[in-house]
Amino acid sequence: MLYHFCTNGLRKGLVFSSDKDYIYGMNSIALCKIKFQDVKVMAFCLMNNHVHFILDCEEKDGIMFLKHYKSLVGAYLKRTYGNERNLAGADIG
Repeated sequence: MLYHFCTNGLRKGLVFSSDKDYIYGMNSIALCKIKFQDVKVMAFCLMNNHVHFILDCEEKDGIMFLKHYKSLVGAYLKRTYGNERNLAGADIG
């Protein structure tokens, strides 16, 4: 079954603002794919303040995929930018 998963846009700031940020975001998709082998990533779009995924999977697996993605990117943002940039409020939509 195909599902569209996305995070809500962050009103306060950006998730991705540099090439390094986008590269980390792209690599995190690969890491999630390794962990969730039954999830097929059909398409994705990394926007500066949110992300979109089209996933072929069971709904629960897609939710777990996106939660793991948010966890990876959130940890990167905290390491890189401290508390000035995070995924708080970027809930799954």
